[in-house]
Amino acid sequence: MKQILLMRHGEAQDPSPGMSDFDRALTKKGRQQAHDMANQLQDVLPAVDAVFCSSALRTRETLTEFYRQTIPPLYVDNLYHAPAHLLLEKIYGLEETTCFPLFIGHNPGLAQFVMTIAPGCYVFPPAAVALLTVKKEIPWYELSFQGISIEKMLYPKN
Repeated sequence: MKQILLMRHGEAQDPSPGMSDFDRALTKKGRQQAHDMANQLQDVLPAVDAVFCSSALRTRETLTEFYRQTIPPLYVDNLYHAPAHLLLEKIYGLEETTCFPLFIGHNPGLAQFVMTIAPGCYVFPPAAVALLTVKKEIPWYELSFQGISIEKMLYPKN
């Protein structure tokens, strides 16, 4: 059975004057949120077999706190504020040997993705994780939003 983990970055610092949004770092709370989510998912994370992360600073820092396995991440520039349909296109391109990818990104795209699967049901605050299941065995490139179900939504404790 194929599954997907979607994670939003942890709480980020407010931008300083002249600072690019892309270069915003995590706050101390954001680092703790990512660490807490790793603890909540400690039984699931070893199964992840591909890691895709926005190349923005806050997502890279979230990945460092959240995922400490051996799969090297692929940093993807266009995951930065990617809309839901672009994330689905990234999923289309997965190798068929991939069974459980992790994507770390941003809102509004992650929230749009989840709400397209289950309209009106979920919020996606910093460090939230959606555990998704592909409903039937099909190639990644044939997947649609209707072919995905939400198994579990997980939220940081603070």
